[in-house]
Amino acid sequence: MRFEEEFLKHTVNGVKAAEAAFRDQKVATRIVPWSSHLKSDFITREEYSLIDKYDKKSETEKKTIFSTEGDRLAQFFVDFLQKSADLDTIQYVLYLVNEIIRIEPKALNNFVRLNSAKDANYPYNIFFRLFNREDNNAYVNLIAGIILGNILAAGSPPQKEIEHFINWSLPLLRKSEPREVEVALIALQAFLAKEDNRVLFNKLQGTNLLVEIVSNNASPNTLLLPLLYEALYCIWLLSFSPVVAHDASEKNIVPTLVQITKTITKEKIIRLSIASLRVIIKFAKQIPPYSYN
Repeated sequence: MRFEEEFLKHTVNGVKAAEAAFRDQKVATRIVPWSSHLKSDFITREEYSLIDKYDKKSETEKKTIFSTEGDRLAQFFVDFLQKSADLDTIQYVLYLVNEIIRIEPKALNNFVRLNSAKDANYPYNIFFRLFNREDNNAYVNLIAGIILGNILAAGSPPQKEIEHFINWSLPLLRKSEPREVEVALIALQAFLAKEDNRVLFNKLQGTNLLVEIVSNNASPNTLLLPLLYEALYCIWLLSFSPVVAHDASEKNIVPTLVQITKTITKEKIIRLSIASLRVIIKFAKQIPPYSYN
């Protein structure tokens, strides 16, 4: 995965912090030549009028516009991502999509409702395709992953799409490069808010990988505190599934979490560890081992 220099230099504080800095300093300030896209027939006049009305407005104005034009804007963003090959423009459109989901969570419904009579995999395949770009850009992978994780958690997608997302994340969780692992962990967080997703992630051995990541970075001397935090956040989300909590308790996660509370001084990591412990221990006592069919 390729991290641009301006992104990479901020990753010492974690990928989330680096994304925020890169977004604010580089991506959000870009000017997309929408009028040129209109002149070249890359977008229609109706699409131009729509995006011209929306782009570069304040967050409050964007929320207001999206409340009435949400379906059209969601369609435009996804269709534009499907057509565009320019990295800077793709990063910017992904930023716009992620921004509206962040400032107006109801906007997710507009993306969930998208469908195509010509393509049963739409809109999921548009985001999956971004993972396969030749440049393997880290910002694109991260933001496309966050958006897709949100959409998959908010809607009722086919199971194959959920499995596709999990199977994208698992190889990243096995990477030796911690920043690539963080990309997957951050993208998984919205996805794991849904119970069905948690159970399937566990079934496909995702929990094992998270426990391994936490265990490998539980030392007080670890230099990868941001990675540990993101992995613990995923463990905490998974712990709300009784089945997954029980499975995790049998993988020695409990003593690891206890060790973290005793040896790591970062307050937010301690809080997450304690919160996870409470839920895992509660559920571990309540149900017998679970067998998958």
